[in-house]
This record gives sequence, structure tokens and C-alpha cells, in this order.
Amino acid sequence: MTSERRIKEKRAELETRWQLLSEKLDVLHRELILETRIDEKLRLKKIVEEVETERKEVEQELNKLEQDLKKKTNGQLTPISASNKQSKNTLIEETSKTPIHIFYSYAHTDEKYRNQLEIHLSALRRQGIISEWSDRRLGAGQEWRNEIDTHLDSAEIILLLVSPDLIASDYCWDVEVKKALEKH
Repeated sequence: MTSERRIKEKRAELETRWQLLSEKLDVLHRELILETRIDEKLRLKKIVEEVETERKEVEQELNKLEQDLKKKTNGQLTPISASNKQSKNTLIEETSKTPIHIFYSYAHTDEKYRNQLEIHLSALRRQGIISEWSDRRLGAGQEWRNEIDTHLDSAEIILLLVSPDLIASDYCWDVEVKKALEKH
């Protein structure tokens, strides 16, 4: 078997492997978007990073092989679907950089517990893995119901700080807890 033929076979094998890794990433990203448990989201993000790293290694190996093949065929080479490869990379990079949006639902008497929870999650916020919102971020003059509804609807995770005061709050129970259960 000629070295050119071996390179072409290896190239086809790497293209197939790259495609399979891309499909796996697509599935992982869909799972990541649909997942509601924070521990599972973190586990999925770690797997995504590992698969992305493996796919980048395959790309580097593929690029090296393409250069070798180009030398052997005097520059006449059929390119792999570069536009397809580029668009998938862009989608994956955008999705993996999007933090998980967390909405805190709590009674105002429990604010100290929400503050403690934010401290515990600060490393995740700093790494860009999560973004958080609570009604304490409302600005003066903002329509508080609309603002809360907007953040409730866009939240991937609604953290309920359940206490007797939350259960006693008509708004928390009838709006926020109801929305959290609907999303679950």
C-alpha cells in the first residue's frame, strides 16, 4: 500500500471520528440545555470539555495529514467540509460559554440564607458557569412583576429556598413555586 493511500485512509478515519465527536457534542449540548439539576449540568459541562479537547486533537491530526497529503498530491486535495466544521465549532463555543441562569426564589426574611448560598456558589459564578438573579437586583422604578416574570421564564434553574415564610408568601407560592414546578 502506498503512503499516499495510507494517508487518505487515515484522513477518512479521522473525518469520521471528527464527525462522531461533533454529533456527540450536539447531543451533550441539548442534554445540557434541558437538564435542570445543577450537579448534572456541571457533570455534563465537564464531559463537553473533554469531548471538545478530543475533537481539537483530531482536528490537529487531520490538519497535519492534510498538509502531508497536499505535499504528496502537488496541492490537489479535496477539502473536508470546512464550512460545516467551522459552523459547528462556533455553535459549540457559543453554547459552552453560556452560563446557567439561576433564579433565587425566597422570602425576604430568608435573605441571609440566599446571601450565604451566593457565597457558596461564587466560584461557579467567577468561572462563568452560572449567572444568578434575585429580586434584590431590581432597580428603582422598575416594574417588579414584569422583571421577575422575565427572569423566572429565562431561568434554567429555579432555586427555591423553602421555609415557612416562603410557603406563607402568596406571591412566592402562587407564582414562583408554581413556575418552578411547571418547568420541572
